[in-house]
Amino acid sequence: MKGNTEMAAKYRAMILTRGGTDTDADKQALKEAKSGTWPNPLLLRVRLLTDGGFYHEALRLLHGKNRPTLPRRQTGWSLPIAWAAFMTN
Repeated sequence: MKGNTEMAAKYRAMILTRGGTDTDADKQALKEAKSGTWPNPLLLRVRLLTDGGFYHEALRLLHGKNRPTLPRRQTGWSLPIAWAAFMTN
């Protein structure tokens, strides 16, 4: 989250060997680790904030963004964004 790609890669590799699949977040992390691609940093931060209950902060990150600045298709991202909007209204 802070641009340390070396540490991110280390922990991502651990998902493949030590990670569980008990929660939806675990399943999403495993799916992303297997894909070999990194999620969009903005949407990852939004997902982590909504998972932690920080809905206002998540919406603050999205404020001013429009569809063209966000990726077209990011599986698993629409629910946290919608949840953040719902919880703050």
